[in-house]
Amino acid sequence: MSTRDTEDDQSLSEEQRIQMLERSMSLNRIILLFLAILAVVSLSVSITWLMLSATSEDPTPQIREELAQLKQENARLREDIEALRGQLPALTEELPKLRALVTNSSTPALQQILLDQEKSIQSFLKALKTGMYDLARMIPGSRTWLDIYGQQMDEALRESLDRMRRLQRLKNGEEALQLN
Repeated sequence: MSTRDTEDDQSLSEEQRIQMLERSMSLNRIILLFLAILAVVSLSVSITWLMLSATSEDPTPQIREELAQLKQENARLREDIEALRGQLPALTEELPKLRALVTNSSTPALQQILLDQEKSIQSFLKALKTGMYDLARMIPGSRTWLDIYGQQMDEALRESLDRMRRLQRLKNGEEALQLN
């Protein structure tokens, strides 16, 4: 050591020396803590990089494979579109024929016949009920059978009206035919 350092050390009091030592210790602690944190972060980054480089694969072959599959699917879809375009003229020619068949089909005529038949049944039931009423008035004590047969006639008339409404809705396209 130099004489100057020894002189400075001798001129310092005991308390001053302790304070100098404490300052140098706290600075040393901060530097050591910083170096420890830096070492931990470096180690963590190194381990992460090693793990990622070891497990990761080159994505380029997968992308190329997917691109090839997409190109094949695109080509197949284009072929399907061309095939459908080829069928379009034939279907366009068939459409007026099918419309004519639907227009000329016997379904609307049959529906109208059934509607007219239901109207005739209803007229017949009403006339029969009127005749039964007149007959009951002519024969004494026939009120009971008039009530019994009148209820049956009313039910038959109600069912006929329901059928007529369903046929009308079917004719107008409001209801689909449900076969039992």
